[in-house]
Amino acid sequence: MAIIINTTLAINGVLGLLVFVLVVYLIDTLTRYQKEKQIYGMLSKTNVNRKDIIRNNRLLKNYNHTLKRFFQERKKENYAPIVFYLTLVVCVLIFMAFISMKQILFAVLAPIIIIWVLNKIFFLLLVDVNEKVDDQLPYVIDTIIKVFSKYGDLKSVVYETSQGIDEPLKSRFESLVRRMLSENQEKAIMDFADEMNNIWIYSLVFILLSYQGDTKKEEVIVNLRHLATIIEKENSLKNSSVTDKRYGVVLNYAIAILAGAGEVANILFNPVGKDFFFGSMGGLLCFVIGNGALVMTIILNIKLASKKGRR
Repeated sequence: MAIIINTTLAINGVLGLLVFVLVVYLIDTLTRYQKEKQIYGMLSKTNVNRKDIIRNNRLLKNYNHTLKRFFQERKKENYAPIVFYLTLVVCVLIFMAFISMKQILFAVLAPIIIIWVLNKIFFLLLVDVNEKVDDQLPYVIDTIIKVFSKYGDLKSVVYETSQGIDEPLKSRFESLVRRMLSENQEKAIMDFADEMNNIWIYSLVFILLSYQGDTKKEEVIVNLRHLATIIEKENSLKNSSVTDKRYGVVLNYAIAILAGAGEVANILFNPVGKDFFFGSMGGLLCFVIGNGALVMTIILNIKLASKKGRR
């Protein structure tokens, strides 16, 4: 009897895996078809990078791209493929587990939802350029003030400043210098501000451009120091706000971990719990709402722990 049960589970698992691969393949094929429709009349791109059907799927491709960005920002690019394939393994295991419980709908939807949620979480954890710019600006402005004491030309000021600062503003200042050499100086500076789309960058640009008018160098330096002071105060307030929320975030994570562990334990080790979750409409509703609440708790905690959102 036990051999028959194990054989049945194995067959169900293999069939479930085949169905999962088939669904991914169909989604991938549909995605490529839609892209070909959009570029109708142009050369087909279906022969480009088709070696891995799964990673070319829209959902998985976005997730893979997000993982690459996340680990590149932390200079740990080698971890991206490990996490990617580990996620796929977990999804396949969850898929097979739901197949063994004869929950076909959950078997198909659960892996898709898991990848979507992980993609959302890693995306929220990506470095916000504006946030880094805000943190960097006081030092950049101090550098500009020092350079202003030696040079009176804005091109020289921007160039010398770019040599003494770090990313993300370093490459942007270097690009600004090149544009200032080849086009109208004021237009190049305003285009730079529009591309950055940061309120403090706009303020910095207007102060620098005022030097082109009737404002004296001494007045520009005073205005720059005042701006640096304002930015430092706001950065301090944002940091204090994040610190104040830290204990609530930790508590929320602890509750989420306990709730998730309790749910898994009920499904794996409590036959009554498993029958309730997957054998009744009320149980299914609790399962969906409970997991939705866990996901929203994690996303909310990430946002609370971030300094984003001023703009």
